[in-house]
Amino acid sequence: SEDAPKLKPYMKLAEQIGRLAGQITDTSIKNIRIEYIGQVARLDTNPITSVLISGILSPSMEAVNIVNAPVIAKNRNMHITTSKREKIENYVTEIKLIVETERRTREVIGTLYGNNPRIVGVMNTRIEAELGKNMLFITNEDKPGFIGSLGSVLGKNNINIATFHLGRQKSGGDALALIEVDEPITDSIASQIKKIKQVKSVKALTFAENII
Repeated sequence: SEDAPKLKPYMKLAEQIGRLAGQITDTSIKNIRIEYIGQVARLDTNPITSVLISGILSPSMEAVNIVNAPVIAKNRNMHITTSKREKIENYVTEIKLIVETERRTREVIGTLYGNNPRIVGVMNTRIEAELGKNMLFITNEDKPGFIGSLGSVLGKNNINIATFHLGRQKSGGDALALIEVDEPITDSIASQIKKIKQVKSVKALTFAENII
């Protein structure tokens, strides 16, 4: 279709948003809400929705793909709703994914800078990050000493930091870190990070380098 070239960068963005949400959600999903805001709302978003759902399911299922993902989601009683708003809000183009479980709601927002995917919000916290192959997702208390302690643990384990992105809701409150590292994070390293005083949770994330 004539939308195909325009869709390509959104497909990559959708895969990243979906995989991020899928990896930080650890209980069964009940509802998936997808909002297309700004320029993306003018496109045929059905293929993007399929990629998003596939991304959400792929961390827990090997055989999922963009063709069978919507069917699998339906069979698992996941309720999926999508909406479109062409009026520009925070970004010229924006995809907002809200995943609801019985226990909590997770929100991931992404946009495009040129044709490059960029995460711009996670769990109601503004954070700008490009996602690499190996990432660390940390929730922590926004108190002094966290970055130094984390750097020390990673250095001790010969893990090099490629990029480091921080976001917080308010000074001294809860904060998030999305960190790209050069090597996969093992369970042992994750448990060492978890012992840092300010850290509340740690997740090692992986993303495919060439997705779509």
